[in-house]
Amino acid sequence: ALPICDVEDYSRRTNVCTEHDDEFRFFCNACQICICRDCAILDHDDHKKISLEKGLENKTTEIENKIREVQVNGSQLRNKKESLEKRRIKVMNSFERATNSVRMVAEQWITFIRKHEADITEKLMKQKDAFEAEFSNQMSSLDGRVVEIESSIHFGEVILSRRNLPEILNVEEMLENRLQELSVPFESTLVFPEVAYSSNDFSCLKDGPGRLIRTVTEPTVSVAEGRGLNEAIEEKEGTFTVITKDIKGQIVYSEIDQVNVEIISINTMGLLTASVTDSKNGRYRVKYRSETADDFKISVTVRGEAIKDSP
Repeated sequence: ALPICDVEDYSRRTNVCTEHDDEFRFFCNACQICICRDCAILDHDDHKKISLEKGLENKTTEIENKIREVQVNGSQLRNKKESLEKRRIKVMNSFERATNSVRMVAEQWITFIRKHEADITEKLMKQKDAFEAEFSNQMSSLDGRVVEIESSIHFGEVILSRRNLPEILNVEEMLENRLQELSVPFESTLVFPEVAYSSNDFSCLKDGPGRLIRTVTEPTVSVAEGRGLNEAIEEKEGTFTVITKDIKGQIVYSEIDQVNVEIISINTMGLLTASVTDSKNGRYRVKYRSETADDFKISVTVRGEAIKDSP
């Protein structure tokens, strides 16, 4: 810091015109400078001049006004900064809430999916156990029938080996009835259900990640019918229908019943293209076209198994 005497000397020098070495007495509005008496007469004669006091007052007012403007702007900037900080906090809070929501929803979906898995698995196990029990019962029944057949045959052979007519006549009616009963061909009524798990589209997750699909279609009972099985006109479309049925011969439908048709030329072994249209009701429309006359073999399968009378 300057000593007091130096400060006073510096202040005195700033109030003196360097050109005329005279104190400033006026303020030139045109040039915005302080001038001495000689300057006012010589260089600034035609300029508007005011006293130093008035010039000081004017400059002070101007600077004070600018200071106030800056103060207002500073206050506005502080308010803006505070507002921006509040908005930042709001944004960060939204990120935090969204993160928590994602975690919560994910945990809910994980719980839902695990429950879905448990429910579907339980359902599968019940259906599997029920089929195994039914299959076991039928096999036990068949085993018992085989034992009865072998026992009855052995009994009949023993009676015949004795060559004793009175004895034969004595058991003839009972033996014939028994043999007649055991000669009836076995017809299985056991349903062989197959299942598949189909995953749902992500847009349908409200219905669960997937669903269990069941089919009771019996390929060996399913049939094909229509003129196109036996004859078709060269270069024209031939058609026939595949009908899926259950063990009782009733028409059934399941979306996992994959129907495939193969048409092969017997002479050239060429393969015809066959289109299969699923009517969603157990009926499948088959269309094909041959460019040449020939004999063909038509093979139809449902889920990889040949249907009745195929090929």
